[in-house]
Amino acid sequence: MEKLKSHGHWTSQSVEDFTYRIASDFIAQIENSNERHGITRTDLAVRLKRSLGRVSQLFNPSNMRLSTAVQVGQASGMKIALIAYDDNDPQNQNGPINSEIFYQCWRAMGAPKDFFELREQMFPVEFMGWQQEAATYEEKQYTLAPRISARTQAGRQAATVN
Repeated sequence: MEKLKSHGHWTSQSVEDFTYRIASDFIAQIENSNERHGITRTDLAVRLKRSLGRVSQLFNPSNMRLSTAVQVGQASGMKIALIAYDDNDPQNQNGPINSEIFYQCWRAMGAPKDFFELREQMFPVEFMGWQQEAATYEEKQYTLAPRISARTQAGRQAATVN
């Protein structure tokens, strides 16, 4: 039997494939949110002032455009963000990172709405007593580290030992 050759993730084959994957992730997020909140496609059709057939077409990843994503997101009560990132995979061997990863990380950081809230999550204020002035306060250096389960940590340690 001939061994299959890997030439990277399937989304590395074309811009259309990559776009399709991103649109599919987006649609999955909208559908999951709509299901949790009891929003039907009929509800979306009313909110978007479109026919039910047209709304169904909007949920085809091949039909997704940025303006369509914003309209569907708003009709679903969600906001949309377009994110560029560097994951040290310029040849796209692993495909795009699923958008749910970004969402879960944002939630884990307390869902900050701006850089001030993000900073507060990263560097919480420590009350040092009334005698010390804010000017003498030295900010501690924190490193963001993912929360890793004990089993994953043990697996990583075992892998580095071998």
